[in-house]
Amino acid sequence: MINHNLEELIQSIYHSWFIDFNFPNENGSNFKESNGEMKSSSFGLVPVNWKIESLGNGKLSKIIGSSIDTFKGNKYYVATADISDAELNNNLTIITIDDKPSRANMQPIEKSVWFAKMKDSRKLIMVDDYSQDLIDNYIFSTGFAGLKCTNESFYYIWSFILSNQFDTMKNNLALGTTMQAINNSNIKKIELLHPETKILNKFNSIVKPIFEKIYENNLEKKNLTSLRNNLLPKLMSGEINVSNVKF
Repeated sequence: MINHNLEELIQSIYHSWFIDFNFPNENGSNFKESNGEMKSSSFGLVPVNWKIESLGNGKLSKIIGSSIDTFKGNKYYVATADISDAELNNNLTIITIDDKPSRANMQPIEKSVWFAKMKDSRKLIMVDDYSQDLIDNYIFSTGFAGLKCTNESFYYIWSFILSNQFDTMKNNLALGTTMQAINNSNIKKIELLHPETKILNKFNSIVKPIFEKIYENNLEKKNLTSLRNNLLPKLMSGEINVSNVKF
């Protein structure tokens, strides 16, 4: 619930800044409400210095190709079924370079965002500069599309991927007869606004601490779940005796 509220806060800020255009101007006032200069575009009226570009094929983000680095030892394989919304489950398949499934072929990299290609499937992964564990120890399924972002665009692109607006665009471009999914060519047909760098930097300074808190909460939940899973069998078997513990 805490993370849900934090994510809603981020979406509220994103909507205010990049949909309603009420980001702070040079004087700290809301841009649109202060009659900031706008121009006509395929998105309607937008701030005069903003551009429109393709998702995954512009300056803000690039599509990540399917390939992985050779590795020694074990890694965790993340299939789309292992993600619920933006939360990773704790029962992942362990793989080696020799026995990995063919779909285990996407390499997580820093400042990347991932989403399931399948229509009506909201399964999302963010790999930030504090997500070294994901980079070192995990391999993703080719059922995910990955976007490499810039330092300035990372939280903006992630917030866009989290939005209902993106879900609608992705679903409308999904192809297939039985299992509909979006492909890389159609991902590039999704257009989004390219705000000024100074606006992206201001946005980052506000939302990064919130995203870090979400990550910390997820890590704490993961550790508590692991502790419970280790202790419960020992309690049930009597290996750990708590009969003398006073509450």
